[in-house]
Amino acid sequence: MAEEVISTVRTAQAFGTQKALGGLYNERINKALRVNLKSASAHGIGVGCFFFFIYSAYALGSSFTFREDVHDS
Repeated sequence: MAEEVISTVRTAQAFGTQKALGGLYNERINKALRVNLKSASAHGIGVGCFFFFIYSAYALGSSFTFREDVHDS
C-alpha cells in the first residue's frame, strides 16, 4: 500500500500535476467537511430535542408526584 502511494506521488511530481491533483483533493475534502458539518448539526439538534423531552417528562412526573403528596397531607 505504501509503495503505491509513493509511486503515485512520484508520478504526479514527474508530470508536474501536484497542484491540479492537490486542488481536486481539496475540493473533495471540503465537500466532505460541509456534509459532515450539516450531519453533525442535525444530529446535535436531534439529541438535544430527545433529552429535552426526556427531562421534561421527568419534571412533569415529579411535579404531579409532589402535588399529590402535598394535597394528601
